[in-house]
Amino acid sequence: MGSITPISLHGGSPFFEVAEYRGRWFLRDGYHRAYTLLRANVFHLPAVIIYARTLAELGPIGQWFFAEEVLFGPTPPRIIDFLDDQLTIEYTRRRMLKTIRVTMEESFAPATPILSAGDLL
Repeated sequence: MGSITPISLHGGSPFFEVAEYRGRWFLRDGYHRAYTLLRANVFHLPAVIIYARTLAELGPIGQWFFAEEVLFGPTPPRIIDFLDDQLTIEYTRRRMLKTIRVTMEESFAPATPILSAGDLL
């Protein structure tokens, strides 16, 4: 019988996403990986480069991103800042739950023909 793949999932790019916006470079995706790699003294990796024309293309997501005034201020945040204990604080926040919704879509395609033992000879 032919192979059936009932679920197809995609988890995003394996590369870092780096965006240039208004003359500055930003890490759009991969903050946790960047932090871990910086701690391991890894400084060069492949990345997808994006030239953003608007703040929306840069990809800020509401309260989870710094305000534009902070990003373009005299001392914008950098990933390496989080390696300095004097620049970081620890605090307790409400537990957040991430929800991933999967929708089902029905489609039809021609099936792969089933081969009999005689077809293999």
